[in-house]
Amino acid sequence: MASGNDANAARRARATRSAGLLPLVVGLASAAALTGAAYFTVDSASCGAPAQYIRHDSHVELVGGCV
Repeated sequence: MASGNDANAARRARATRSAGLLPLVVGLASAAALTGAAYFTVDSASCGAPAQYIRHDSHVELVGGCV
């Protein structure tokens, strides 16, 4: 009788490990996809000239760039 309980406990432990592995894999895949999308978005943004600050009478203005 004890060996049957040991087999069930081992089976549950394996199921728990594999059930814990699936969210990890899904999370890593999601992170990789979002990183790729962010890289593509930034890479495809076409900013001709970098932004520069220009001082006027009483304020500073950001001109140019991708804001």
